[in-house]
Amino acid sequence: MNSAVQFRRFHGKRAYPHPGHFLGSGNRCGHDKARPAFLNRRAASHTVNTLPKLQQKFRNIFHPVGEEADYTGPNSPYYDNPRYFPELSNTTSKANLDGQPQHNRSEARDSQCAILATILEMTDFSQLHIGTPRDDGTFKYRSWSEIAIAASSPDRLYFEKVDDPIKPDEHKYKPTQAFFARITELQAMGILYVQERYMKDAAGGAFAIVAVKQLNRNWLLSLGVCSNRQLSAFQARCKSMINERRALWRANRPDKVAAANERKEAQAKLRARRPLNPSSLLTRKAALAATVQDSEPDVLEQLKRQYAAFQASLLAQIVKEAEQHSHPPSWVRAESLHRYKTFEQFQKDI
Repeated sequence: MNSAVQFRRFHGKRAYPHPGHFLGSGNRCGHDKARPAFLNRRAASHTVNTLPKLQQKFRNIFHPVGEEADYTGPNSPYYDNPRYFPELSNTTSKANLDGQPQHNRSEARDSQCAILATILEMTDFSQLHIGTPRDDGTFKYRSWSEIAIAASSPDRLYFEKVDDPIKPDEHKYKPTQAFFARITELQAMGILYVQERYMKDAAGGAFAIVAVKQLNRNWLLSLGVCSNRQLSAFQARCKSMINERRALWRANRPDKVAAANERKEAQAKLRARRPLNPSSLLTRKAALAATVQDSEPDVLEQLKRQYAAFQASLLAQIVKEAEQHSHPPSWVRAESLHRYKTFEQFQKDI
């Protein structure tokens, strides 16, 4: 008899979509923790060996592929050893009875590996911004949809189709709630900085454009891949290569450079003719201050912000000590693990 039929489990009158699979591990959603979906990421097929070696080493913490993949474990260093990366795996911010930080389930680590590996592949290491520097001097920031599509695999999708009411024949894509849950965790842990951006249209309204996304440099150093000096030298090389390409582009495109300068001058003249009204600006600031004062502060949210600031300062202090005493990168990883505090421990120490 088929085991899937023999051990079928029901939720009310509906059967689970994966009945009888992996019940021993508690994964009734069909996730097999021995075969994570991030190993079949779409982005990995064309970025295996094209990235710089140091960038590959950072990526290989979460998805080891390519020439620099020297990991001998079954999946990836973080996925197989979550306790060595508590700043990522301790999403509950709680500790076990023995005092060790709790770590998340394999489904969450699967998503984290896919998303972080994709982000590291898309990062411009000269500024640690997620995107691509163009030769004309501009920068293309990657959208959430681009990251979600690149992080997806045939076994697990982080995007979904959305029908366009204006153009019914066309489809748009948006990231799933699971994707944004992982992004929110990265922001709360101080690993990823996000700054929303807006532009005004002709009617005076505002619309959102692609947000600025940047990785925390101290967190990268805490992974134990390289030292502060090695990362600084790598960033300088990346910046030098970008400057060379941009200088060559300006030399070959004088018409484009002249047009860009004219646009900048026109925008500066427009701003000079239409200065901001100081009275309205003060009114808006006063209204905002009054709104903030009237609202009762959320104590828990304040504690979480203090906890995130504490973790960020702790990583910065460890990196500074390693630089002063010439400690190897492995010392930074070990010290980050040793000094890590869960949110519960942080509350008790206040």
